[in-house]
Amino acid sequence: MNVFIMVMRLILQIFIAIWNCVVSGINAIIRLVNKKSIERNNSINRGVVEDRKAQVDAIYLNGCMHNSIVSGGDQSLRSSLLQNAIENYSRQRMPIIIIHQSDRQIENYLSSNISDSVVINSINSIFDPFINRSTDEIIKIIMDSKKEYGFTEKTRSALKGILKFANLNSTPIQLPFLNNCPYSSLFDRIDMLAENETISSNVADDIKYHLSRGQEDFDKLEAYFFDLLSEGNGITSRKKGVGYDAIKAVTNRYAIKK
Repeated sequence: MNVFIMVMRLILQIFIAIWNCVVSGINAIIRLVNKKSIERNNSINRGVVEDRKAQVDAIYLNGCMHNSIVSGGDQSLRSSLLQNAIENYSRQRMPIIIIHQSDRQIENYLSSNISDSVVINSINSIFDPFINRSTDEIIKIIMDSKKEYGFTEKTRSALKGILKFANLNSTPIQLPFLNNCPYSSLFDRIDMLAENETISSNVADDIKYHLSRGQEDFDKLEAYFFDLLSEGNGITSRKKGVGYDAIKAVTNRYAIKK
């Protein structure tokens, strides 16, 4: 009887072990299927299109019409892929902007093979986000960072006053000017222009009205322009009158390298 019970227990333990293995296997399969489903859905949501293996010179054959990220592999492979993209874009007169991290091979390729390309780097730091932009465009660009810097309608008013002041002397509205804006002496300078009858009292009052409404946010603007210039160190222009209009370049179908 004891032997029978022991045999039954052994059979039961074997059955339980087999059952646990089956359940674990089923769970593993379910997790794998769920993982692939999640990855597939994430790829769809991100707009990622997977493709089979292809030759480098065939990927951009028809000119990729979307933004592309070239990552992974070694640098020579990435450079070859980018060169192929540039060649195809250039042949079709399509604008292209390449943002990279110190890829001298691509920079040299552009300079040597694409006649109308513009390379923006630490040697040729000419990028300016505000050059040739209208007052409204400049204000929109800056106000888009309102959450990070706490910009308010007072900030908008301050910007209107600053840009109106700059336009008095036809001063190019560029990052160096905005970064070095003489906030503390703006009112005195406007009063001096009015006293010298360079501008009318109505114009002076209008500019000072906007400045006074936004005076509390001068510190926020100073911080914003300082950070913008610092973060763009190596490509942003720091000289008055020196700057490159990337938007115009794209409109004119140039190749830009940053």
